Amino acid sequence: MITSITPTSPLAASAAGNPPKAHDDETDVSDEVIDALKAEHEAQWEELEAQQQAEYDELEAQWTTAIEAMTAEHEAEWDALYEEKQAALDALSAEHETEASALQAEHETAMLALKEELDAAYATLEAALLAEWETLEAQLADEWAAAEDAGTADDTLAANHDAQRQALEDDHAAQLAEFEADYDAMVADLASAQAEEWQGLEEQHDTEWDALEDELHALIDALEAEQDAEWETLEDAKEAEYEALEEAHEAEREALEAAQDAEWEEIVGDAGDDRVKGSQDDDTLTGGDGDDTLAGFNGNDTLDGGDGDDFIWAGSDANGNDKAYGGQGNDLLGGGGGADLLIGDGDDLEDLEGDDTLFGGAGDDTLVGGSWVDLNQNGIVDIEDFTSDGSGANDDGGANDDGGANDDGGANDDGGANDDGGANDDGGANDDGGANDDGGANDDGGANDDGGDDTVDGDTGGDSLWSGIGDDKLFGGDGNDIMGAGVGDDTLYGLGGDDVLFSGQTGNDKVVGGVGDDTVFANQGEDTIFGGDGNDMLFGGNQNDYIEGGAGDDQLFGGKDSDTLNGGEGNDTLYGGKAGGSERFVFEENAGDDVIYGFDGDDDVLDLTGAGVVFEDITATATDAGLLLSWDGGSVLLAGVNDTVDSSWFDF
Repeated sequence: MITSITPTSPLAASAAGNPPKAHDDETDVSDEVIDALKAEHEAQWEELEAQQQAEYDELEAQWTTAIEAMTAEHEAEWDALYEEKQAALDALSAEHETEASALQAEHETAMLALKEELDAAYATLEAALLAEWETLEAQLADEWAAAEDAGTADDTLAANHDAQRQALEDDHAAQLAEFEADYDAMVADLASAQAEEWQGLEEQHDTEWDALEDELHALIDALEAEQDAEWETLEDAKEAEYEALEEAHEAEREALEAAQDAEWEEIVGDAGDDRVKGSQDDDTLTGGDGDDTLAGFNGNDTLDGGDGDDFIWAGSDANGNDKAYGGQGNDLLGGGGGADLLIGDGDDLEDLEGDDTLFGGAGDDTLVGGSWVDLNQNGIVDIEDFTSDGSGANDDGGANDDGGANDDGGANDDGGANDDGGANDDGGANDDGGANDDGGANDDGGANDDGGDDTVDGDTGGDSLWSGIGDDKLFGGDGNDIMGAGVGDDTLYGLGGDDVLFSGQTGNDKVVGGVGDDTVFANQGEDTIFGGDGNDMLFGGNQNDYIEGGAGDDQLFGGKDSDTLNGGEGNDTLYGGKAGGSERFVFEENAGDDVIYGFDGDDDVLDLTGAGVVFEDITATATDAGLLLSWDGGSVLLAGVNDTVDSSWFDF
C-alpha cells in the first residue's frame, strides 16, 4: 500500500541532527575500536580500488590503441582498394579512348578515299560528255556549211540540228543524275557500315566496363567481409578480457570483504537488539539480526541493518555521502545532509536534505527525498549495476522521485535543437533521473531487474559505458570515452573528448559523438548517427541508417543496406555502402567540398533539398578524378564517375 511520511516522523527529527531513539537495553561500541579497524579497512579498500582502477585503465588503453590501430588499418585498406579501383577505371577508360580514336581515324580515311574516287570518276564523266558535245557541234557545223553551199540551208535543217542538241543534252543530264545517285548511295553504304562498327565497339566497351565493375564489387565485398570478421573477432576478444578482468576484480573484492567481515565480528551486532554508533570519520556499521539502531554521525558512512525492524540514521553531516541498507524487516532509514543512498526492502525511507538516491526494494515502500542525485562514475560503468530497484507493485516516488519537474530530462533533453550532446544536454543533476528513474507506480521489474530505461553520466575522465536492457541514455562527459548500446532503443552522447561509440545489437539507437574526433559504429537496427564537432569517422551498420558528420572534415561509410549520408559542414569524404544498397547523399547549405566514392546513378540519390538550389544551378566539370558537381555553397566530386550529369540523380 502507498503511505506518506510527514515532517513529524522520527526521521524528520533525525534530519535536523538528532538520531532516532535507541532501545533502552543497548550498549555503545567503543569508538576507539571502531576507528582503528575502520582506518585499517579503509586503507585496504583504497589500495584495492587503486590497483583495480590501474588495471582497468591499462586494459582500456590497450583496447583504445587496438581499436585505433584496426581503424587506421581498415582505412588504409579502403584507400588502397579505391586507388586500385580508380587506376583500373582510368586504364580501361584510356584503352577505350585509344580504340575509339583509331576507329574514328580509320573511318575518316575511308570516307575521304571514297569521295576522292567518286570525284575523279565524276570529272572523267564530265570530260567524256563535253567531248561528245564538241563532236556533235563540229558535225552540225559541217552540215550547215555544206547546205549553205548547196543552197539548201533552211529552217528545217536548223530545227533538226536543235533536236540533236536537245537529245544529247538530255542524255548527258540523265548520265549525271545516275552518277550522283550512285555517289550518294556509296557514301551512305560506307556511313552505315561505319555506324555498325561504332556500335560493335561500344558494345564491346560496355561488356568490358561491366566485367571490371563486377570484379571491383567483388573486391569491395571481400574486403568488407574480411573487416567485419576482424571487428567481430576484436569485439569478442575485448568483451572476454573485460569480463575476465571484472570477474577477477569481483573475486578480489569478495575476498577482501570476507576477510574484513571476520574482523568486524567483535563490533558488528549479533542476533540481539544492538546499538552501534559511528565516529567523526567514514564508518561501516552492521546491525545483524534483531531490532537494531545504527547511527553513522559524520563522515561517508555505510550502514546495514540486517534482519529485524531497524532504525538507521546516516548522520546530519552536510558533506557526508552515506549509504544505508535496511535489509529484511520493517525498517526506518534516514540520510540527513549530503548525497545519500538509502536502500530499503519494504521500508520507509526519508531524506529531506542533500542530493539523494532512494531505492524502494521489494516491499510496499514510501520514498521521500530532496533533489535527485546523478549517477556519476569514472571508469567502467554498466547500467545493469544501476538499474531499477525492481520494487513492489505500488512504490510511491515522492515529490522528486516520480518524473516530476526536475526528473524528466528538462527542456533540452527531448531530442530537439539542443539534443546533440552540447552544453544543454549533459545529463546534469536534474536531467538524468538517476539509477531509479524508471520506478513509477507499476515498477514490477523484480529485485534484480536490469530492464529499466536508465541514464548514466560518465562526467569527466575517460569512461567505458555499456548499456543493458531497456531504452537507456549514456552521457560520456569530458575525456576519451568508449560507449556501447545494449538491448533497446538507446541514446549515446559522447560529449567532450575523442570517443569511440557502438550502437547495439538490437533496437534503433541514436549515437551522438559531440565535440572531438569521434569514431562511431552502427550495428543492428535502423540507427541515427551524429558525429558532432571534430573530424569524425562514422560507419553504417546492417540496416537503413542515418549518418551525419556535423562540423569538421568527416569520413562517412555506408553499411550493408540503404543508408542516408550527410557530411554536414566541412570537407567530407563519403563512401557508398555494400553493392545493391541505395545510398542517399544529403547536402545542405555550407556543405563544403566533399568527395563521394562508389556513387551509382542508377541506385543512389544526391539530396540537395536543403541546399536551396535547382538542377540549373549545378555546374558539372569532368576531371581526371571524376565528375565534379559545383553550386553556390558547396561541391561534390563523384570519384570515378565519367557519365554526363543526369537530373534523375537528384532530389531538389
